[in-house]
Amino acid sequence: TETVYRRMFKDARRASRAGRTVILDATFLDRKSRQAARATAERLGIAFHGIWLIADAAILRERIANRAGGPSD
Repeated sequence: TETVYRRMFKDARRASRAGRTVILDATFLDRKSRQAARATAERLGIAFHGIWLIADAAILRERIANRAGGPSD
């Protein structure tokens, strides 16, 4: 996971420096990864808008139980 996040941030920096819009789409389950996303934007001097979705544990368990494909559905 850490390797994937490092690569995502590296690609985001590259895309931003090339003038592209960047959206980081990941779970960001731990505070460290969320802080890294914000810090990456700050170092690049660009706006950061984090959207963290939160749900009750019972709803999350129901959603997991109803998955038909993989973890991303």
